[in-house]
Amino acid sequence: MTTKTEALQAGGFVISEANGNRSREGGTLISGQNLGAATVLGKIIAGAATSAAKGGGNTGGGTCTMDATTPTLRGAQVGVYTARVVALVANGGLFEVKDPYGKIVGMGKVGTAFANQIKFVLADVGTDFALDDGFDITVPAAAAAGKYTQLAPAALDGSAEYAGVQFAPVDATGADKPVTVIARAAELNVNEIVWPAGISAANKAIAVSQMVAVGVILR
Repeated sequence: MTTKTEALQAGGFVISEANGNRSREGGTLISGQNLGAATVLGKIIAGAATSAAKGGGNTGGGTCTMDATTPTLRGAQVGVYTARVVALVANGGLFEVKDPYGKIVGMGKVGTAFANQIKFVLADVGTDFALDDGFDITVPAAAAAGKYTQLAPAALDGSAEYAGVQFAPVDATGADKPVTVIARAAELNVNEIVWPAGISAANKAIAVSQMVAVGVILR
């Protein structure tokens, strides 16, 4: 006798969600994928961010190193961010980060990872930083920016971060296709969630924590 396995149907993994459409988002699943319901998705933000010393160079000998796994985070904007030292400390210091539109997005400490929209570390090397030393961090545009894709923990384009759980099966093998995702404020069946093949326990834990942060609970 032939055994047949029924694929998970649209929304079959949802235990509860918020009223109306507050839990859901619509978007585009990038081509080249045929994904079933309950697949954990990331969202392409942009190309991998890169850094360079500010124009004219720095007095100090410090360095700026972009995070090797997630140099761009949720909310990252295309353009040039600036990190400038605003307080001096021997073998350290404090710096201010502004987005491409000149808005302050946070303060950081030399030697400690800065992680808001972009992720990097300023390190003290040789001569201490001077006031206004700093780096320009460029987040390049990407043709696929804003599109959903299966969560990719090793990606540098933003899709290493949780962005939603696919509501229904979508075959985007040959072309981009519309997709609906459960993005926030929901309870989902933990036994039906589809993770990327080979995802490590550590990367899964990171994704789950990102889900919890937006009210998505696995039961």
